[in-house]
Amino acid sequence: MDEQERERLKYLLLGLYFRKGVGEKTITLIYDLTSSLGPVVEKWSFEELQYYFRRLPKHRLKQLFHILTDWRNLLNEGREISNKLSKKGIQYFLRIELPERYHFAKWLFSQGNFSAYKNSTKPFVAIVGTRHPQGSYVQTIENLLASLQRLNPVIVSGLAPGIDQAAHEIAIEYRLPTIAVLGYGIEHRDISRKTTTVRNRIIESGGTVLSQFMPRVWASARRFLDRNYAIAWLSDAIIPVQGKVPSGTFSTVVKAMKLGKPILCPLTRQNEEIVTFLREQKYSNLHVGPEGEAGSVIAEILQGNRNTLTTAAEQSTPSRGEQLSLLFPK
Repeated sequence: MDEQERERLKYLLLGLYFRKGVGEKTITLIYDLTSSLGPVVEKWSFEELQYYFRRLPKHRLKQLFHILTDWRNLLNEGREISNKLSKKGIQYFLRIELPERYHFAKWLFSQGNFSAYKNSTKPFVAIVGTRHPQGSYVQTIENLLASLQRLNPVIVSGLAPGIDQAAHEIAIEYRLPTIAVLGYGIEHRDISRKTTTVRNRIIESGGTVLSQFMPRVWASARRFLDRNYAIAWLSDAIIPVQGKVPSGTFSTVVKAMKLGKPILCPLTRQNEEIVTFLREQKYSNLHVGPEGEAGSVIAEILQGNRNTLTTAAEQSTPSRGEQLSLLFPK
């Protein structure tokens, strides 16, 4: 797909999203079909559309066919919407325009200094946890970031109240770059005023906010799970500060485990359930120890394995990072 075809597809998808009666699933399927068949939307017959979208009721098919036959206006509408987003400092990308680190999404919206992170070779470290933290969690995060500071990592989290927002704010205090991954569209209203305040601080500090959803998509449980997968994919290592089984933090850990990512668990009572689960799974890339040692452990892991997208299959040959799994026995 050349640059002109990519631009057409971008504007087509954006235009479709803002047309009444077109949902996420339909846009996603059109993206998949166009990516594999080429940008031939304007040539689709009703019979072809019926084949590709055979699960849609006939009246919805007719509505979609009518919308797609108006593809010239769709492109113009999408281009106009993209320009309006750009004036707000929001960039819009398709997966094929992005490096592999960002391939958790079919499309991606960013706000802030995304250009500093798009091709960055810095380690990306996710710090995640419960919305209702207990005890000295702020001190735990401060110890983690003080230990990590010499690596100058990008701190990734989900902008949720509790551990996530604390991770972003403390990263800014330590002058570490930070990325917030949203569980809703980048133009959708934030879940609280505090969330908006932290979001603005991230952007003002040179960080960036990312969303894999169309601009005004609302928050939902499923989308927060998608967000958790994005955090796991994006990061070179994941540090769950506090979390129970099951929980949102646990879902991020499970997704990181399936991707073969190193998981560092601070020695805290609030992490016992997650550590127990990972040990029961005999997960070889688990590292349990004092938060003050996180920087040394991650440095060793990255020294032994610089591939930022290690998969479980690739771990069949033990790396130096895997050999550290027993470095900090409980």
